Amino acid sequence: MKKNTIFTLVFLIISTFSVAQYTLQDADVVVTNGVIISCSIYDFNTATYSNGNIIIPQILDGNIVIGIADSPYGSWSYGVFYDKNISSVILPPSIQIIGYNAFLSNSISSLDLSVCPALQTIGGRAFYNNSITSLDLSVCPALQYINDRAFGQNSITSLDLNTCTALQSIGEAAFTNNSID
Repeated sequence: MKKNTIFTLVFLIISTFSVAQYTLQDADVVVTNGVIISCSIYDFNTATYSNGNIIIPQILDGNIVIGIADSPYGSWSYGVFYDKNISSVILPPSIQIIGYNAFLSNSISSLDLSVCPALQTIGGRAFYNNSITSLDLSVCPALQYINDRAFGQNSITSLDLNTCTALQSIGEAAFTNNSID
């Protein structure tokens, strides 16, 4: 009985640490008019930042978060969360725009955008070069644009855009180098 109790306790402790998430704080970001324009954290893959599992709350720096800025110098420069060792991200339901290169070159494996009913635009290369295998866009009725290479270089195996009734444009190679059936 004592061994089972110890085993259960160890399992619970390990499970708690493996799914811990870090919620961004005001001091981590600069927000202008509801848009996150920069993030001061260099590497989220540390114990301090829950091994790359982050939550972007609905309110930061006194603003309702509606967007993540485009790359400051055009589509070929670094985005706000570029190469910060993010393994998972939970976005707020208020998010409308995910800018160019926003999460470029991370380790995101699963992305649930169904919690973002206000999402209108996914910028070019926003999630390019991650490890996304699962992408959920099932409750994105406001989604209008998925720009060039937005989800390129991932491992997405299925995609259903049936509920994206406002979708107007899917950019060139938006899903290039995936395994979509």
